[in-house]
Amino acid sequence: MLKTIIDNDTFFEVVKAELAHNKTVSFKVKGQSMWPFYHDGLTTVLVSSATSLKKYDVVLANYQGKVILHRIIQIQGDSITLRGDATFRKEVVSRSEVFARVVEHQTKKTIPSNQIRYRFKVWLWVHNPLRKLCIRLRSIK
Repeated sequence: MLKTIIDNDTFFEVVKAELAHNKTVSFKVKGQSMWPFYHDGLTTVLVSSATSLKKYDVVLANYQGKVILHRIIQIQGDSITLRGDATFRKEVVSRSEVFARVVEHQTKKTIPSNQIRYRFKVWLWVHNPLRKLCIRLRSIK
């Protein structure tokens, strides 16, 4: 298989074009911000258009001139608050800035985003009082 590396702006323009034609797109995630659920270079996500959104969905959104893949932690009207699972900073975007939603991810096995067991694990992680400590300890490595 031929591997081509392109810049993020070009890549996400192609993703948006595919989504506009009601297609799904899969790609490997880059970065550590979605640990422990997604792993840099190992986890593949499958995204579709962001037609319906709910709390704890992972979405692609435009934020300050770049595209981010983070989890919805709050929805208030047109305002959506995102945060990476392994980050402390929150990003607030309008609903129109969200253009895709993760429908499944795969590291070792495929996990649908609507799977009750997975959503329960996400809820536990997001509300874990030791979450910040776990993230800080992980960054010491």
